[in-house]
Amino acid sequence: MTEQTTQQNYRAAGEQAGAPSGVATGFIVFAGVMMIMSGAFQAIAGLVALPGRPRTRHRRVTYGR
Repeated sequence: MTEQTTQQNYRAAGEQAGAPSGVATGFIVFAGVMMIMSGAFQAIAGLVALPGRPRTRHRRVTYGR
């Protein structure tokens, strides 16, 4: 009798938790995609910076002269 009651209690507790809502799942997927895209852009920027050659011309700024 107690074993059957314990199984019913576990089942009831699991049913109360429920599945996450669609909005929560959507936000999680969106955040994951944004992190992957950000990482890809950072990797591209890192590969571009490897040659060490500056991509822009720098002017020396002097104040007062």
